[in-house]
Order: sequence, then C-alpha cells, then structure tokens
Amino acid sequence: MKLKLSPVILALTINLPLLFTNVQAVYGQNQSQTSSDSDGDPEFVSDLLPPLSPASEINIAPEIKPYSLDKGDIIRVAVFGLPEQGGIAPVFRDGTVTFPLIGNVMVKGKTIAEVNEMMTQLYSLYLKRPAITVTLEQPRPLNVAIVGEVNVPGNYTISGSSSSTLDNTQSTNTTTPQAPKITDLFSLAGGLTVSADVKQIKLKRIENNRQVLYNLDFWKLLQEGDLAQDAFLQDGDVIMVTKQDDINPKEYKQLIDANFGIKYIKPPNVTIVGEVNRPGAYVVPIADGPPRLTTILQQSGGIRELADVRNIKVTRTTRDAQEQIIEVNLWDMLLSGDIKRDIILREGDTIEVPMAESIDPTEAQILASANFSPEQIVVN
Repeated sequence: MKLKLSPVILALTINLPLLFTNVQAVYGQNQSQTSSDSDGDPEFVSDLLPPLSPASEINIAPEIKPYSLDKGDIIRVAVFGLPEQGGIAPVFRDGTVTFPLIGNVMVKGKTIAEVNEMMTQLYSLYLKRPAITVTLEQPRPLNVAIVGEVNVPGNYTISGSSSSTLDNTQSTNTTTPQAPKITDLFSLAGGLTVSADVKQIKLKRIENNRQVLYNLDFWKLLQEGDLAQDAFLQDGDVIMVTKQDDINPKEYKQLIDANFGIKYIKPPNVTIVGEVNRPGAYVVPIADGPPRLTTILQQSGGIRELADVRNIKVTRTTRDAQEQIIEVNLWDMLLSGDIKRDIILREGDTIEVPMAESIDPTEAQILASANFSPEQIVVN
C-alpha cells in the first residue's frame, strides 16, 4: 500500500525545521543583547529598563550648563504696563505653569531665556508688542548627599540662589540662575575635617542613564582660583571627600582660612599618653585658634625629662573607620621655627609621647625653654 503526502503537509515538514532554526537564532541574538543578570521571562526582556552602565571616571570638571526649570521652581512673569497679566507661579509636577490670558505653559527642561522667548510669543497672540520679563523667583531644592571627611556627612536638601532676568525692553541678559555649588554643601555639612584630601574630591552623577565620576581638585581653587572645580550641584549628586594618607601640615593654614575648609563644630576631645606629666583625656579649646599638638602638651602639664619629641605619634580614626598614624617631629619645629609642623588635632585623636633612650644635655636646654615643657619641675 502506497501513501501519498499532501503538498501542504510536505511543505510543513520541510519548512518547520527552518522556522525553529530562525526562532532560535533570533532569540539567541536578543538574549546576548540583554543584561546577563536579568531573571525575567525571555518574552518580556525587551520590556525591562536598561541598567545603569558602570561609572566612568573623568578628571575634568563637569560642563557648566544653563539652569533649566523643573518641578519645584518658582518663576515670575512681568508684563510691562499690565501687571495683572503676569505674576508668580510654581512649576507643577507635570512641568507646567499657569498665568492669566495664556493659561497652562510647559516649561520643564527650558532655560529662563527660552521661557522668556516662549512667553513673548504667547502674549503676542493677545497683545501688540508685549514687553516680557521672566525671573527665577526661587530655585527648586536639590536632594544631594555628601560622605567622607566632613564633620556631618549625610543627605541634604539644599536650595540655590535667585534670581535671573531677561528683559525684552532692554534686550539685556543678566546672570544665569545658579544652582548651589559644592562649597555650599561643604558649609552645610559643617566643613572639612583635618584628614580631608582636597585634591581628590569626587562627584558622582547620573548622566544619560550612566554613572559618571568626576575628579575635582580644590587645591587648584585655592592656589589658582580655578572656579570650574567648584561645580554646580544637580539633583541626586553624591560628593565623596577622600582622606589623605600622608598629612601635609603646610596645607593646614590655607585650608583653615578658606571659607569651605577645615572647620570645628565643637572642641575636640583627645587622649594623650606617655611622657607627659598628666596623661589622660582632654577637651582642646578652639576659641583662640585651631587645636594644635602643642596645646594638648601644655594642657597635660608639659613633657617629661625623657620625652622623645622626635617620634611623637598621633593615632586617628578616619570617616571610613580606618586607623591613620601620623608621625610628628617637634624637634625639627624647634630648630626651623616652622609652626606648620605643629599639627592640628581632631575629635578622637590619641597622642603618644614615647620615652627617649637618652637625651643630649645640649638638647635638654633647648627643650626646657620650649612652650610645651613644664613651667616648673620638682627636685629633691
């Protein structure tokens, strides 16, 4: 008995393997283009949002862009000769503002100059040659964070400065509205600690769905007046203040004098042990200047006769819970007169003054005249 295959069935038997092969090839290509860590059904992979790509590191300051409006901003529109037609309006969640005569206007993502031009066109539908002035009455608050070597790290809501105008009557552009800067956030966070490395300030920001890490050098701001290092903040920015591995006492003076530099919100509590007359815990005063090592030596009754001032050690715990040991040679300070070697202390420091194996009699006389030696000694 012979079987006859229908042409339709024959076509199916030939084309189905090709069809499965093509489906497998297409699925394999889509699977390779998606993130390897997605656990969803392959049919819905294309519906997932693309993940943030790894942070790329940039060693230049971020580009300064004109201020763009968003929800939370408040603008003022003044119509020359018709004060009732303008007024103050907030930018709503949907990115619009509402004014008499022209109604709802979408302003989200636009600069003040762009809004001014748009308002002029809208009012020109009802008025002849309208003179419009647009002002940023109050910038929106930004949610940012700061971590590392600052006195009060954490999340902050910070507002920018106002205001900016563009006046059509005089065709004059004034200063662009400024968002808050990194130095404003330093002040809000209580200032830097003495362990802060101002040459390695990092700004983490989301740009075009990827993380970007900017490396900023605030020492250039102090030395060269490079204002580009003090970048404008954007919503969601994270500032990371790294610690110095090697403390440079020569930089202390300038950082203390800077408006964004080393600050103290309270006198530091430190501990001193070893070859001093009254070892223990002390609160170092800050009313007369920054709390220095020689100040705590004086508070503790001065050094003893066999104190080794060449190898004083200051143990410090940084914000990342790492222990930092700073070696201080006060003998060099006595010989050179360099006050910068007299390091500045911070909360929680422990000072250890070791015992010397021997003291040169000629050196003993110099040490006895130092201000961190006791004013009186007891002899029998």
